[in-house]
Order: sequence, then C-alpha cells, then structure tokens
Amino acid sequence: MDMELHNRDCFEIMKSIPDNSIDFVFTDPPYYFRGHQNRGIGTEGSSKYANSEMFKEGNKLSQMGSFDGNDVYRLLDECDRVLKNFRGYFFCNEYLVPYYTMWALEHNYLFCIITLEKPLSVINRNRYSTNAEFMIRIYKSGEGINVLDYDKKENHIEWLSAIQPFDRIQDKVHPAEKPLDLLEGVLRLNTKEGDTILDPFMGSGTIGMVCKKMNLQYIGIEIDSHYFDLAIMRIENVGIEMEKASKLSRLFKKS
Repeated sequence: MDMELHNRDCFEIMKSIPDNSIDFVFTDPPYYFRGHQNRGIGTEGSSKYANSEMFKEGNKLSQMGSFDGNDVYRLLDECDRVLKNFRGYFFCNEYLVPYYTMWALEHNYLFCIITLEKPLSVINRNRYSTNAEFMIRIYKSGEGINVLDYDKKENHIEWLSAIQPFDRIQDKVHPAEKPLDLLEGVLRLNTKEGDTILDPFMGSGTIGMVCKKMNLQYIGIEIDSHYFDLAIMRIENVGIEMEKASKLSRLFKKS
C-alpha cells in the first residue's frame, strides 16, 4: 500500500497527476463563509453562541473561509481530468452547494446531497442554527455503490441514509475534523482494496488514516505545514490514533 503525501498547494501537485489515474476523490475543501471578514463578535445577540470566536479575524476557520465558487469549479475540473470515471465526495457548507451541483449538471454527471446533522450551534438572530454541513456526491451514470452488490454479505444500511449523524468530536486536532465512522462509511461504500484515493485537502490526515486501515492507495495534499506534519504523525500511528478517538467517543456518549 502506497501513501503519497505532499506539503504543497493542491492545484500545483494535481498538475503532475496523470490523466485517468485516480479511482476516487474524497476530500474536505475549505468552506466559503459569506461576509466572514466583516463579522463583528457580539453583533448578533447576547448568547454565548452569538458571540462565538469561530469566525473572529485571525481564527483558523476565518482564514480558511475564502474558498469560493470559482475555486470549486477549478477543483472539479482538475478532478475530472485525473479520475478514471468521475467518482467523488466533497464536504461543503450551504453557500457552496449550488456550485458543486451546477458543475455536475453542466458536465452531465449525477449528484447526491448528503446532510450531516451536527449538534445545535452558533445561534443568532439572522438565520437558523449552523447545525448542518453537507457532502456532495458527484458521479457518472452507472457508478454504483458497494452495498448494492447483492453477492456480498456486508450490508451497511446505516451508511445509505441521506441524513447522517455528525457526532461531536472531542479534542479536535483540526477545526474542520470529521468523524472517523463517517469517513469509513463513505470509503467502504465506494472503494475496493487497492484503489487509489486522492485527497487534495488532507488537513490533519483523518481520511488518510482510514485509507491506511483499509489498504487503499492514498495521495494526500496539504498546504499548511503544521497540519501536514500532524497528518504524517497520525497516519504513521493510525492504530493508536483510532483507538484514542474511539475511547473519547465512548466517554462522550456516556456523559
């Protein structure tokens, strides 16, 4: 099993990936936070949620929040070139959903919108709570998912729901970290052992950890040197890291 990791801008690295050489893209690109640069802490109410530091200027999420529709199209165009057949899942927030789906329609691909239901958070007077994120599945007609192979005994029905629970992660190492169970579910439904997975926005390496566990070839790209070093450590110590996450999850559910 090969693990190929790059501490560079993903668009630079993807240029060097040959056409039609990737089996599956699974990645968590930056989100676009509309108006995040002008948001004033404390202007949306008096609750602790309204005064959240999440988007305060200088915060990691604020710095990541400028990925817009043009970037989505640029990413998907490059994925289209390197994939054997278009098969990919992309995390996003509500502002970017239209760009992913319109790109798919313009290229005659199919798409699904999977809603990730999170604990209630960031309440203010202008909008509903931001307790939902999304995964956009984009795929070519005829590209099924593994659970529908009736000759196989595995049948993970819980991973087929268009609404997925998004459990709170304790001791996050990255502000956009995703639950291990969710990532494993997507990979088990869509890949087979030996497939090559491309993750242009590797973050702290959580998708890479699951790929290593499942004997999948993995190409991970991360521009931030701090998170890149952290990803290397977590992937190298995947067993320890997964057990740690499992223990934290069990403790949290008991509390």
